[in-house]
Amino acid sequence: MLLSTGIIGNIYQSNDFENRLVDYLPLEWYDAEKGVIRAYTANGVELGFRNLQGIPLQHGDVLFMDAARCIVVAIQPCHCLLISPADITEMAAIAFEIGNRHLPMSIDAEGKLLLAYEAPLHDFLQRGKYHVALVERILQQMQTLKIHAWTGKTKFTISLSPEIDESTIDLTAD
Repeated sequence: MLLSTGIIGNIYQSNDFENRLVDYLPLEWYDAEKGVIRAYTANGVELGFRNLQGIPLQHGDVLFMDAARCIVVAIQPCHCLLISPADITEMAAIAFEIGNRHLPMSIDAEGKLLLAYEAPLHDFLQRGKYHVALVERILQQMQTLKIHAWTGKTKFTISLSPEIDESTIDLTAD
């Protein structure tokens, strides 16, 4: 098994990888954020990857390179919903519904929404007569909005009101 701990570059943004055999590591779009990946390339090479940089993987990222070859991330295309809101009000309504479902989505330069296919949302959008199309696309994590994403950086301060009698609080209760 080959081991990697970082992204070396991207074959679509650099010419440094031209004279090497390219072996693709097929990944689903939701695997791009994983901190640890153990998978097989298209040629059957096992790769262990620990994402020490914490940056989501992109299509074309090089995870391993030696003199003869490089292992490159190949985000697989998936069924997607492409939503074309008629105006800003419709955009807000659709974004609200997607946010309530905690689904990652992206907004392109034309103001269209793109997200992984989900049957209940597709049915809802069709019932609401929104313009939605089924397409095959590669979803890039770097371009995705995450509604209600949890972060470990959040810090909470909990304090009790002066009116609460702390002697009546059961600290062992769930």
